[in-house]
Amino acid sequence: MKEALFSFEGRAGRKTWWLTVIGLNVVVLAVWGIAMGLAFVSETAGTIGMILAGLVGLAAAIAGLAVSVRRWHDVDKSGWFVLIGLVPVVGLYALVMNGFVQGTPGSNTYGPAPAGSSVARASQTA
Repeated sequence: MKEALFSFEGRAGRKTWWLTVIGLNVVVLAVWGIAMGLAFVSETAGTIGMILAGLVGLAAAIAGLAVSVRRWHDVDKSGWFVLIGLVPVVGLYALVMNGFVQGTPGSNTYGPAPAGSSVARASQTA
């Protein structure tokens, strides 16, 4: 699982990208909520909760970056394209490319099609 979440190599399909992004956001929000609740218990518990929330947030940011890089690889683009997401308005292009555009059929510069993706199935039947 560590390799699946934190690897910057290979390709990730749309389904993997969506599930990872949504899953990471749910986890981060849940941990943040618990940390906020601990702040009402005591100052020490609140501090521990916020440190935990920060560490989980950092891990989620790295995992989200990794899956986004692999998603850009799936459409045969460099992982550096993740930086487009930092540009206001133009960053919507990143959402469209990552969430809705089908990956390159078959193998590309970054490796074979992700297992279980529609492009992997299409390349097997062709």
